[in-house]
Amino acid sequence: MIQNASFELDWSVSESHTALVIESDGIHRQQIGNIFTPSHWLTWYDHRGNYAQPEVRDSWERVRRGEKGMLLFTFGRKHCGGFLQTVEVEAGATLRFSAFAHAWSNHKASSDQDPADFPHPDDPEWSEGAGYDCVRWLKQDIPALNGNAQNDAKGNFAFALGIDPTGGEDPTSDAIVWGDPAWIYNCYDAVPAVEAEAQSDTVTVYLRSQT
Repeated sequence: MIQNASFELDWSVSESHTALVIESDGIHRQQIGNIFTPSHWLTWYDHRGNYAQPEVRDSWERVRRGEKGMLLFTFGRKHCGGFLQTVEVEAGATLRFSAFAHAWSNHKASSDQDPADFPHPDDPEWSEGAGYDCVRWLKQDIPALNGNAQNDAKGNFAFALGIDPTGGEDPTSDAIVWGDPAWIYNCYDAVPAVEAEAQSDTVTVYLRSQT
C-alpha cells in the first residue's frame, strides 16, 4: 500500500527537492536544495515561529534494516516536520500505521551554561538526557523541567505518526488522527501506532519529528 515504505529506493528514482512548507501566510510547495525528499514521499515542515527549515538526506549509518534510512535534522535550531504520503485505500476500511525511528540529540554548552552539564559534546553515541542508553519514553516518562540539564533534555526530541482519513495534505489539519508521541534515543524502536477509518478512497500518512 505505502510505496517505498522502507526508504530503500535510491533518491534518483524520483529526484525531488520539493517540500511542503507551513508559513504564517499558508502552506506552499518549495524547491529546497538541501532537502532530498525520499522517492514517493513528500517532505513537510513547519516554518512558523521558532521552527527552522530542516535538512533531509539518506542515512547510511543509522539504519534499522536494509541498507539505509532517512535523516531529517537541524543543527542548533528547532524543527517540526517529517514526511507524508497519500495512498489509495478502500473507503470505510480501518487502517493501522506503524513505523520505527530514533533520535540523536546532542549539543555543547552555550556561553551561559556550565560545560559540565553537557559532558559529551559531539559524541555520536550520546544523547542528552539518555546518555549512552537506548531508550523509548512515552509521555508519562518525561519528567517536569527542574533546571537540571540532563533531566530537562529528556523531552528534547519526539516522534509521532498520523493518518488523515480524508486524504488531505495539510499537516496542520484537524482531520489528522495523531498517535501518542514517543521519545526514542540512540537506537531504533517503535513509534506508537495510529489507527483511523478511511473516509474516502485515499488517506494520507504522516511521519513527524519535533524538537
